[in-house]
Amino acid sequence: MTDHLQAVFAMLGPAENRYNDPAAWLHLEQEIDRRLPPTTRRSSMRTPPSS
Repeated sequence: MTDHLQAVFAMLGPAENRYNDPAAWLHLEQEIDRRLPPTTRRSSMRTPPSS
């Protein structure tokens, strides 16, 4: 069975600075027309689950 979550992480590449780019967060917020709370950014910096 395909592990889709791991396939996505493999496609995205290393997570070192994935969530540290303020411009990326701004782009996302504009795209969904919502302001995300600051805690979202911090909680998103957690390491993805390992298989």
